[in-house]
Amino acid sequence: GGKFEGLYKEFLPLLPPLLAHLMRHINAVHAPGLRDLLVELCLTLPARLSTLLPYLHLLMRPVLLALSGPPELVTLALRTLEFWIDHLHPDFIQPLMAPKMRQLLLLLCQQLQPPPHQFGPIALRILGKLGGRNRRFL
Repeated sequence: GGKFEGLYKEFLPLLPPLLAHLMRHINAVHAPGLRDLLVELCLTLPARLSTLLPYLHLLMRPVLLALSGPPELVTLALRTLEFWIDHLHPDFIQPLMAPKMRQLLLLLCQQLQPPPHQFGPIALRILGKLGGRNRRFL
């Protein structure tokens, strides 16, 4: 359990259509502010990771868009990626990331800048957690 268990249970049947709707709009919207809002909604859905597993391949696009977005979205994308890497087995997550791995690594490498850029240490930590497997895609 947990204090949000009731919310998770009520939200579960809404997840597939909501995520499909959000993804459809992300692909159609050209206004950056609206796209950023839709990306944020995708990455903050009130659901457990185990519930999101079937949709992680879809959530890669919002993560990539967030990594090239404003600082708030970059923070959200980095936290999301690190959470996935920390809680999912590499043999499970690697095939999900593989089609977008090159783009992901390039976006993470763009964050590797010295201070005052705030995301370098987090991006480096994520690259380290991905391990040697990430070198195949560069």
